[in-house]
Amino acid sequence: MPRHQLPQAPCIDEVHVNISLGCNYAMILQDVDQYFPNAVSIVDSFHVIKIINNKILRYIRKLQAHYRKLDEKRHENLEQQLGRHIEFTSSKEYYLLKHFKWLILKNADDIAYSGKSRYNYKLKRYITLGEIEKMLFDIDPNLQKIRNLKERYITFNRRYGDNYKAARTALKELIRLYYDCPYPLFHEVADTLSCHFDSICNSFIMIQRMNADGLHLSRLSNGPMESLNRIAKDLKRNGHGYRNFEHLRNRFLFSQRKNASILAVPKTFEDACPKTGVSRGPYKKKE
Repeated sequence: MPRHQLPQAPCIDEVHVNISLGCNYAMILQDVDQYFPNAVSIVDSFHVIKIINNKILRYIRKLQAHYRKLDEKRHENLEQQLGRHIEFTSSKEYYLLKHFKWLILKNADDIAYSGKSRYNYKLKRYITLGEIEKMLFDIDPNLQKIRNLKERYITFNRRYGDNYKAARTALKELIRLYYDCPYPLFHEVADTLSCHFDSICNSFIMIQRMNADGLHLSRLSNGPMESLNRIAKDLKRNGHGYRNFEHLRNRFLFSQRKNASILAVPKTFEDACPKTGVSRGPYKKKE
C-alpha cells in the first residue's frame, strides 16, 4: 500500500490526564525548533484572545473582591447597630460583576443587545443587556475602555484574516497602542504580542484544507486539534476518571473511527442485534 502523505500543517496540543495518583500528558512536544528546524510555528488567535480575557478577568475579580470587602464591612456595622444577626446580602455592584462579567469578556458582535428585556429578581425590574452593560461601566469607567481595547484585537483578527502582510503592519500598530494605553494589563499583553510576533502573524497564512465539500482556503489554526482535545476531556468527564491510560487511549481511538463496529467486533448492526421475528412472551413479576 502507498504511504500516506504527511500533513502540510500538523496541529499539536496536550491533554492533562490523571492516572491513579500520577499525572500524565497524552501529548507533549518540546524543542520544536530543534526537532523540526524547517517548521513554521504559529500562535492560534484563540489563545491570544484567551490571554487577553484572562488578564481582564483578573482585573474584574479584583473589583469583585473590593466590593465584597465593602459589603462585609457594611453588614458587620449593620449587625452592631441592630444588635442581632441578620442575613448577608451582597451589593448591586458585586452582583453585576459576578454574574454579568461575561458581557465584557464576550465579543461585542456576538451579544444580542436587541433581545427582549427580562425581569431580574436582584434588581427588581425588567432590564435589557444594554442597560446591564451600562451599569457595569458605571461601576468602573475603566471597564468600558478595557473592553474597547480588547475589541481592537478582535477587529484586527477578523479584518486581516486573509492578508499576511497587512496583518504584520496592523499588529505593530496595535502593540504600540497597547504600550501607550494607561492600563498595565495591556502592557503585559503587548509584551506577549511582541515576544511571539512572528508566530502570531503566521496564523494569517492561508493554506488549502480538505473538508466534506472538497478543497478550500483557510487560515492556519489549531482548531481541528482543539476539537479532538475536547473529545478526550469529555471521555474523562463521562468516565469519572481512568486508572489505565491504555484503556483511555483505546476508547479515544475507537470513538474516532469511521463507521465503528459495535462492541469492537467486525459486525453490522443487524448481525449484532438480529431480529428473530418471535414476539416476546408473557411477563409476570415475582411477588
